[in-house]
Amino acid sequence: ISGNTLSAANAGTVTVTATITDGTAVGTNYKKDFTIAVSAAFIPVTGISGVPTTATVGKDLTLSGAVAPAGATNQTIVWSVKDAGTTGATISGNSLYAISEDTVVITATIINGKAVGTNYSEDFTITVSMEPPADKILLSIVAPTAITGLTNGTAKTAAALGLPSTVTLVTDNGNVGANVTWDVDSCAYIRSLTEAQTFTVNGTVILPAGVVNTNGVNLTSSINVTVNMASGSSGGSGGSGGSSGGGGSTPAPADNNPVAITKYGDTTTAVQTVSATTGLNGVATASVTKEQIANMVKAVDDKATDQKAQTALQIKVDSDSAATGISVVIPQGAASMLTNGVSSLTISSPIVTVTFDDKALAAINKNTNGDITVTARKPANTALSDEDKAIIGNKPVYDLKVSSGSTSISTFGGGTAKVSIPYKPAAGEDINKIVVYYISNSGKLNMVPGCVYDASTRTVTFRTTHFSSYAIAYNDVSFSDVSGWYVDYVSYLAARGILSGAGDGKFVPGKNITRAEFIAILAKLSDNDLSGYTTSSFSDIAANAWYSAEVQWAYENGITSGYNDNFYPQAAITREQMAAMLYHYAKYAGMDVSGDEGTSDREFSDAASISNWAVSPVRWAVNSGIVSGNSIGTFAPKAYATKAQAAKMIAILLQNTIK
Repeated sequence: ISGNTLSAANAGTVTVTATITDGTAVGTNYKKDFTIAVSAAFIPVTGISGVPTTATVGKDLTLSGAVAPAGATNQTIVWSVKDAGTTGATISGNSLYAISEDTVVITATIINGKAVGTNYSEDFTITVSMEPPADKILLSIVAPTAITGLTNGTAKTAAALGLPSTVTLVTDNGNVGANVTWDVDSCAYIRSLTEAQTFTVNGTVILPAGVVNTNGVNLTSSINVTVNMASGSSGGSGGSGGSSGGGGSTPAPADNNPVAITKYGDTTTAVQTVSATTGLNGVATASVTKEQIANMVKAVDDKATDQKAQTALQIKVDSDSAATGISVVIPQGAASMLTNGVSSLTISSPIVTVTFDDKALAAINKNTNGDITVTARKPANTALSDEDKAIIGNKPVYDLKVSSGSTSISTFGGGTAKVSIPYKPAAGEDINKIVVYYISNSGKLNMVPGCVYDASTRTVTFRTTHFSSYAIAYNDVSFSDVSGWYVDYVSYLAARGILSGAGDGKFVPGKNITRAEFIAILAKLSDNDLSGYTTSSFSDIAANAWYSAEVQWAYENGITSGYNDNFYPQAAITREQMAAMLYHYAKYAGMDVSGDEGTSDREFSDAASISNWAVSPVRWAVNSGIVSGNSIGTFAPKAYATKAQAAKMIAILLQNTIK
């Protein structure tokens, strides 16, 4: 006490004595004690931190936060929903529960937090997402089918031996494919031996994302391979059969390489190896005879006894390491044989591998007026701008051509060619961002949407409906808010220009995607010219709307339909609507949609709520691995789909079309 001022260092109670001199009588003071309660000084709240930023659909999230300063007078937080978006989020006490993906804004309030009578409030945004599908548990690995009938002297490489790049995994929730790396160098095969050889190649299986090996299954696979005895060999080391007469060796004719038969799935393939000669220009040239083609067709027909089996032909070019391009000549008389029940023709080499489907073969045969020459070589030069040259850098560029006589066959009548080019990613490259461009006659780079990098074969593979010059490149597109289970899918599509961001370097993965936005993505996927779609079949779509041509294209090709003359372009798309559009797009693209039959790999407790028109599409999408349910065993067909979910479904569909 100083004078009549009391000061206290701590909260509590203090007893003070009041004294009045001579208060009772002269010489006798009056005294009385008083107890005073001392309160702590008021410390206002300055902030709240550590509030959760993510939540899972269908699961309670406990809300909490750290109040600053730590000694603030009032620290009890009251939580409330400010903007639920489309999440349907509610709060009970300190528990948040949401039923759909989106973002929800919540408010944290501390009563009397700033001062007595003045509350402290702060808003926080929480992203609500579906829980990633439950991991599949590996049960076993299916042994690949043995390879027989290979030509003696076949190169000791996985590609030359025809080893599959994937094996089938059996899991507790259906079968899935997995990449396998073959240890060819360690197998017992000796290329120089002329005797027949049967040997085993061991490989290491690479578990794909979403599969776990809790059972400790041995992640290896083995395949038996048989190489035939060399033509004319007795199997021993007998003496010479006579003099060559000319003092020099004569290369063995191509017919000494017998037809090999391989089987993979429902496809039986006849493989003919041909030797190539590399010219001064670096192009390795090989020819196949009419008789060889006939023998291949006969051999594959004899082996493919199942009516459902597909037959394919493969011309394997044996070139030296100095070659920088290939050229394969097929005689004119053999062209018609390639369209007689043959599902595809593959020309494989260490440089480029090309597979023509049956429609492409028919188009080539239709335009034949001489021998057919298939060429893949590095272009002498291109008309690329300096900017486009910088995009490609020193990555591979190949000029792909099919010609017959004086005719250049650049389009394939609705058919496709699948092209695989070896490529080793540079340090730090994300394989999802490795892309392919085709170079137009004017020297402009055009993105090829359907391309994918296969880490097991170290090749970039793409499908195309026409031949041109093609270049591998790296397109590093990223978003600051993409880091969850969907990052690979978003990166893959964004690098190909199929998905774009929402501005400020963000993608907003939890935002619902509209019907118009989803159709626009499918239109980009098709890589079609939409300039001819100038009218609208729907009363709620103006002809000048940014999505008008895309929706009309989808409508005319049976990919989507409206309701009562309306399309509802700005409505959020539901999960079953998205599955249906993808299903009909797959049909439009010529994909096999037989997976819509039978029951799905996973039964959903809400299966009865799937609309009748969506049952087959949902079955197909689930059986194809394009979509899955959530952690509580439901499909949620009427729930709105988010941009992240759409990215996953479209990326998987696109990659399936390339395989």
